[in-house]
Order: sequence, then structure tokens, then C-alpha cells
Amino acid sequence: MSDFTPSNRVSSEPRRPRRILPWILLLAVAIGAVLWASNRIGYDNSQEAVVRPKAELSAAAEIADKTAREAVANLQQMIQELRAEQQRVAEQISGLQRQLSAEQGGRKLLSEQVGGLSARVDSLRGSNAAAPPNPQQPAKKGREQ
Repeated sequence: MSDFTPSNRVSSEPRRPRRILPWILLLAVAIGAVLWASNRIGYDNSQEAVVRPKAELSAAAEIADKTAREAVANLQQMIQELRAEQQRVAEQISGLQRQLSAEQGGRKLLSEQVGGLSARVDSLRGSNAAAPPNPQQPAKKGREQ
């Protein structure tokens, strides 16, 4: 038989790889612990960083909300004022239309009256031209004496 047996083979291998394995595991655990700790520290700081901007954002949102409410209130007031002004202007226009209509009626009446007078004048001229001239009246005797 040969000297090479499985039990011999195991014992003949160098021990060095077995000594490196615990060091690799220890190094991996150490790196994991450092990463875990740094992640927790970053996580704690990031929560504070998140909370602070949220508070700042909340204050900014309140200011923006207040500003928006004021702007809306101003716009509503302006709309009410514009509607009141629109109503006033509509009433003025309606009054002017009534006045214009009345004036047009007056002008129409005057125009009809002028037309009637013109027709009378024309008729008088026509009758005056057709009539013979008036003979001269004799002088009164009472005056000559």
C-alpha cells in the first residue's frame, strides 16, 4: 500500500489558510460594525435634518398660506367693488338711454311740426301767387279836407 491515505492527506496540508479565515471574518465583522454605526449616526442626524426643514417648511407654508389668504381676500374685495361699479355704470347707461330716447321723441315731434309749418308756408305762397293783386284803394275823402 501506499503512504498516501486520506488521513495523511489532511494532515499534510499547511495550516496557514485556516489561520487567515478567522482574521477575514473578524475584519468583515469590524467593517460591518463600523458601517452599521456610521449608518445609525447618519440616520440620527438625517432625522434631525429632516425635522428642521419640515419645521421651516411648515413656517414657510403658514406664511405662504397667510399671504395667499390675504391675496384672495383682496381679490374678493376688488371683485365686489368692481361689481358695484359695474352696477352703477349700468344704471347710468340705462338713464342715458332713457334720456336719449326722450330727446329723440322730442326731435321727432319738432321735425313733424316744422314739416307742417313748411307745408302751410308753401300753401300760403301758392295761394298768394294765384290771387290777383289787390287794387289800390281810393283815398279816403275825410282826410283830404
